Amino acid sequence: MRGFSLIELMIVLALIATLSLVALPNYQDHVMKVRRLEASMVLVQISQSLETYYAKHYEYEGFPASAIPSQSPINSDNKYYDITATLSASSFVLQAAPVGSQSSDSCAVLSVNQAGVQSASGDQSANCWR
Repeated sequence: MRGFSLIELMIVLALIATLSLVALPNYQDHVMKVRRLEASMVLVQISQSLETYYAKHYEYEGFPASAIPSQSPINSDNKYYDITATLSASSFVLQAAPVGSQSSDSCAVLSVNQAGVQSASGDQSANCWR
């Protein structure tokens, strides 16, 4: 007799289901961390552009709004973070607020200011910029 018994197939299906229960949450956490990292990189890039502008003009306020992207990732139809900037003559605060599937991120809103202070409003704020 050739082939597989029903018991053998059920054991294989149980193993696959168990592996899926372990692997899927880890994969989803990893994807969320990668999206957060991309948003933090966008904030750092904007921050560097603002510092370059400040070195030339001695203010942040005149920085062109069109140079600040409104979302992360920048050139994508998918949107995981809304980017906002609050500029004054001598300071700025950049924020990335999670939206859509990223809104369950425990880090919540990422922010950086003119002093380079990086923070997050979520539960695990110490690990959010890593």
